[in-house]
Amino acid sequence: MREAGLFNQLKVPIALIFCLLMLGTAGYGLIEGWGLLDSLYMTVITLSTVGYREIEPPSPAGQLFTVALIVFGVVIAGFIVRAAFEFAVSEHTRQMLRRRKMRGIIGKMSDHFIVCGYGRMGQEVSRAFRQRGIAHVVVDNNPERLFDLIEADIPSVVGDATEDDTLLDAGIRTAKGIIAVTNTDAENTFITLSARAMRPDLLIVARAEAREAEKKLQMAGADKVVTPYVIGGRRLAAAATQPTVVDFLDIVMHGGPDVELAMRELTVEEGADVHAKTLGESGIREKSGAVVVAMKDTDGVLHSNPRADHIICAGDILICIGTIQELKTLAEMCGRP
Repeated sequence: MREAGLFNQLKVPIALIFCLLMLGTAGYGLIEGWGLLDSLYMTVITLSTVGYREIEPPSPAGQLFTVALIVFGVVIAGFIVRAAFEFAVSEHTRQMLRRRKMRGIIGKMSDHFIVCGYGRMGQEVSRAFRQRGIAHVVVDNNPERLFDLIEADIPSVVGDATEDDTLLDAGIRTAKGIIAVTNTDAENTFITLSARAMRPDLLIVARAEAREAEKKLQMAGADKVVTPYVIGGRRLAAAATQPTVVDFLDIVMHGGPDVELAMRELTVEEGADVHAKTLGESGIREKSGAVVVAMKDTDGVLHSNPRADHIICAGDILICIGTIQELKTLAEMCGRP
């Protein structure tokens, strides 16, 4: 992209140089009667001012033509140098302003996610976050991807996500979580180790290319490890054997064009309307319209299809299904405005 911009800025001077070569070759041929190769050679050494030996001393007319050729060549060369310099300076300035702007934006962010790697999976993660309005920063070591991120108005940092300074630039001190989806298990492991050392309380989700890497990533400190090929295989099997279930899960997890239905997890706050009440007493279904399909208590035990006499405590996580408005109402009942 940078090379294309430079070419667009220099294409007129390049065309003028080509025309000058053609004009010089034709001029020497007509004035001095030299052949095509000799005329081209004389034109090139004249424009380049290298001082090589002339084919033969030119005539007075040829001398005047040489002077004019040199003058035009110097003017065009100066034009090219100036255009290249302006491009380099302006590009450097744009990059500096972009980095400064990004630092300002990221410096004000909190409770955001850091997506390490902007390959195919990283792009899907970022797209899902944008659809749900979730703040995130993308870290990638490929400068070419910076332009795509800028056009999409996504806060980004160009650098190696395995380095602490890069993670600090991405706002790891105030981040809610980090997602390591680079191309190799080794990089994802290093990112996990670095992030866990810097933020022991940080949520870390890592991608594992091979199943053997899952345990290593967990030992490095990853809270969740996702193996795309394993999940993809299970998804294909489910789509073949239980297609309706898969369609329903697609709707509640990723939304649908005709049904405003979603699945969310909500943490119960101290003093919330549903706190210290049984599921039946809370009136969740009657007041919000949402359905609680599972609960995870503070001990980490997951209760699927919880009973009506199950007591809701502060810190419990409710896994619910409902429309966007129903889930919003339930979030308020859980103490999360």
